[in-house]
Amino acid sequence: MGEADWIYRGARHNRETIHRLDDPVFGDLTATEWKRFKHSVVPVDPARLGRFVLLEYGAQPRTAPGSGSGSGGGGDARLPRFLTGAWVPYKPLGPAPEVVVFYSPPTFPDRGYPPDSYPFLGAYPYAVTAPRSPKSAEQPYAGILVNYLLVGYKIVYQMLAAGRNPVVIMPSQPSTDWGPLDTQPGLARLIKEVLRFLYARRLVAAHSAPQVRLRLLNGRTHLFPWDGPRGSGQLPGRFTATVSGFSAGINAVVKLCTADRLDEKRYPPELFHSPAAHLTGNWRELWDVDGVDSRGRQHMVAAFRGWLAGPGADRRSLRAYHSQDTYSGPENGLVPQDRVVRKPSTPVRGVYVEEGSTEDGRVTWVHFSNPTLLGDVKAPGHQKTIPEFGTLDAHHMVPAIAFGHAARFPLR
Repeated sequence: MGEADWIYRGARHNRETIHRLDDPVFGDLTATEWKRFKHSVVPVDPARLGRFVLLEYGAQPRTAPGSGSGSGGGGDARLPRFLTGAWVPYKPLGPAPEVVVFYSPPTFPDRGYPPDSYPFLGAYPYAVTAPRSPKSAEQPYAGILVNYLLVGYKIVYQMLAAGRNPVVIMPSQPSTDWGPLDTQPGLARLIKEVLRFLYARRLVAAHSAPQVRLRLLNGRTHLFPWDGPRGSGQLPGRFTATVSGFSAGINAVVKLCTADRLDEKRYPPELFHSPAAHLTGNWRELWDVDGVDSRGRQHMVAAFRGWLAGPGADRRSLRAYHSQDTYSGPENGLVPQDRVVRKPSTPVRGVYVEEGSTEDGRVTWVHFSNPTLLGDVKAPGHQKTIPEFGTLDAHHMVPAIAFGHAARFPLR
């Protein structure tokens, strides 16, 4: 592990060396672990590149009797607020900030998430599970954000290793219910509110300003500030969005492809709604990370194809990554099979990888056989890497490598 920069329980900005999946993905498929893939080894120091923050989006609880509107305003104590993890870059974001949204698998009670119900003001979002000892105490709804973005799957690290500079937004799902956040108006509002907050508090900047050079009494010269945003805090009028989902989290992404309305009784428009076009007009990428649609694969493929043909179609792109747990062929439905290459043509001990793209490059398809993604930490030649083969099953290895690959493709 690198030097720890503690930021929240279980969350650290550690310097790490990341193995990043490159394109094309094929390496020596007769070998083991990372040698099977084309890859780069990239040092990442997130503490110098940005910060992880926890935000609450939605209604604010009343601070005194009689405060708040009682009609859906910001001070209504009986309206929801959603815990959201965000990665906030120090590097200037430019005229159209890049935003990556990630949807996790559902927060089922039998997976350790304390049950709650609308308006999610009980166990969600800060409940602490009954600990066996002080060190074993967990906050599952906050912990899922830390696990996916920083500590476990290292989604932020992967994108930094790929050279991207996005604001990353991951909502924590309250008790298996996304509320308004899996609708176009709801996600549009969430993105805009997060950006508004970050710019208003000068946590991000559109453009850089020169650093100030200081000469101290001992003769040393230093630049100030050492990190953090510098320059304009003016909120840009547009953004570019990437929306991603892993496993059953893809259901939210599928729904977003068509859901242009939300439940206005539960989620008043003044708090939770923006015009759907504010999302669809800025949505550039869709990343399917071993997605499992509850209505079946064909339903998912149809939704994705519809999205690809939507507003600004020539600027939309889709990257899909699947293990054998979620896809068994023969037609992936996104990239023509005559454009998909399988190596080796005859699997060796079950190991093979498929990759292909459409002629215009807008869609990429990568399929891993399960043995390709597995390893053995006790095997001769095993290497302790990030991510590390042999520590995850095939399905959960996909998000540990897919984001770095998807982020290497430039926005169109």
